[in-house]
Amino acid sequence: MRIGPVEVMRSPHAVPLLNSAIPSFLHYKLVSAPNYKLSHNRYANDQIAIPQIDLSQYRTSFCFDFIEFEIQPKQLGLKFSDIRRHLKNHLQESIWVEDQSKIAEKENRFTFRIQEFEPDHFLKLKQLFQSDLPLHADPKIVLLELSLDFRPKEISFEAFANMFAVLVRHFQPIDNEFTTSSDRMRMVSPSGLSTRETTTQHFMRTKGAICSSKVIDEPELEPTIGSTIYYGAQNTPYVSWRIMHKELDKQISHKGTRDHLPINKQRSRIEVTLGRHALEEVGLHSLRNLEGLNFRTTFSKFFNFVVPRLDSAPSESGNQLRRMIAAYLDKDRFYKQGAYRMKQRPLERAMRFEKQFKKSAPERHLGSKTVSYKELRAVIHSRLDLMTRRYTSNVLYK
Repeated sequence: MRIGPVEVMRSPHAVPLLNSAIPSFLHYKLVSAPNYKLSHNRYANDQIAIPQIDLSQYRTSFCFDFIEFEIQPKQLGLKFSDIRRHLKNHLQESIWVEDQSKIAEKENRFTFRIQEFEPDHFLKLKQLFQSDLPLHADPKIVLLELSLDFRPKEISFEAFANMFAVLVRHFQPIDNEFTTSSDRMRMVSPSGLSTRETTTQHFMRTKGAICSSKVIDEPELEPTIGSTIYYGAQNTPYVSWRIMHKELDKQISHKGTRDHLPINKQRSRIEVTLGRHALEEVGLHSLRNLEGLNFRTTFSKFFNFVVPRLDSAPSESGNQLRRMIAAYLDKDRFYKQGAYRMKQRPLERAMRFEKQFKKSAPERHLGSKTVSYKELRAVIHSRLDLMTRRYTSNVLYK
């Protein structure tokens, strides 16, 4: 049995991919829970909505967008220009450096960021810190961004659009630290024909909107290809994500410069940025921790994708009509805004009817009717294992 098709919306102001005016539709197939290897009795009446997309038709890869380090050189009186010169001589590339001594007086401390960090950077940094720039301690990791890219083997607007829809609809972030409005799921879209100007729309309602009866009449926002979906606050010490169709590269906001990628270099992407607190929790304290790192164990939880469980046969007990309406709303919310909003909707409903905001809602309101998206999880695990092999083959410390 198939459901849908569900159109993948596009931003009216975004640069059209391949100049295609033809809309794209993503199909779904309903599979009974037992056939999806869910044998627990509580899943007996559920059906799993599986996107009809062939993941083997995409080239998939992980990469470090950047890693930011903090160092304390033994030599006193160094300036950021000295650090840049040493890094450029050893890495053969220009590196952003900031002097932290302005923030922490009497400390000889600097941060620097390496874009597109590769295994070769290990040995080059080791040589630098053992010869020309001795340190008091191993370089500390203070910020890290890891990306997962999907590029179709056969380029088409439909292939790009469907992968973008899968990433947006099926992603389930870790939201333990989502405590403010700036953490909420939001969509940033280009305004007019200039991508330098953007507008931000929040998917999560405010407390006032949730408690208002008018919330029923408000249309649901739908993620659009050409826009960027964010989770987590900017510059959070914990974790933040963004999902996009990447067609621009090397953007420097204050200069207004950017490179437009050729169509065969564009890709659907999800990025995760780990701040100081998140890095400490996963045990990434310093450069040394990257050697021998198990990427699957460390990073897989940040790339969690799920598929929805839809109740196909409401039980006789309780209010059957209410359960049927809830099942319909779950499906409609998923198609429009994804699995994360399916999880948040019961919380909004509780807030609205109870007329008050609760930091931790009762357990009955937080049940997310989703299960792991096994096909995509298998792809992610295999690519993370490949990253493990790539980085452990380069011995940094002996």
